[in-house]
Amino acid sequence: MLGADLVLVEVHVSRPNPDDGKMGGGKTCSREPFTDDIKSLAVCVAGYKAELAFASDEQRLAKMFEREGRLAGDSKQMQELLSRFPEAQRLAALVEGFTLADVNLQANEQAVRDIAGALFERRFADAARIEGDELAALLAEVRTS
Repeated sequence: MLGADLVLVEVHVSRPNPDDGKMGGGKTCSREPFTDDIKSLAVCVAGYKAELAFASDEQRLAKMFEREGRLAGDSKQMQELLSRFPEAQRLAALVEGFTLADVNLQANEQAVRDIAGALFERRFADAARIEGDELAALLAEVRTS
């Protein structure tokens, strides 16, 4: 919804993430990365909020995330993005990233829920992934409503 050409969304719940071998986490891939650091921050904020929401519902996984440092993934990326800004502008950039994430998550709540539901249904697969036509259809439902 921020203008990226989204290719796939994926979460790793019941199997280790093939990228780092840890349980939990996920990724969103688009054809071209954002050149706007505020939009990139907003994506990290949304991912971080998703991890926190999931972990709060799943106590066993919450403990696993804590032990393995999984909740630091998006937080670490946010810190790296913020380091690109002059120190005096970092807080304003962070607030803008959080605001952009919140506005878009609220405005597209149904798409977020639909995608999360579809990923949750696949949680016991090697990787719960949605891509291609299925992802385009879930996103198009919101754009046309």
